[in-house]
Amino acid sequence: MKKLFALVVAILAVGFLAVSCGGDKQTKKAPVYPACESTANCSEKGEVCVDGMCKECGTNKDCASKGACLECQGNTCQAKANCCKSDADCPNGQKCKAKPGKKEGTCGTL
Repeated sequence: MKKLFALVVAILAVGFLAVSCGGDKQTKKAPVYPACESTANCSEKGEVCVDGMCKECGTNKDCASKGACLECQGNTCQAKANCCKSDADCPNGQKCKAKPGKKEGTCGTL
């Protein structure tokens, strides 16, 4: 009788483990673009996840990799006012004044 009880307990334990470990798991699908759960969902397009949607930027740091003189405004990278990379970026014959070691400066007269 003890052997039969032990056998029944063993069969139930194996059955429980099979159901809890293997079961019918649903595979979670990634959100459909432009929806996102993390920046990983947006990285293929070079974007970041902001409030559940892929956007060009969430902070100024996100724009820095796209070039100098850009800042994040309304989740898009926009040109900074009066910013320059060379004299050609400045109006009315102004010169681009950059601090040593910086990729950007400000337009002004010398």
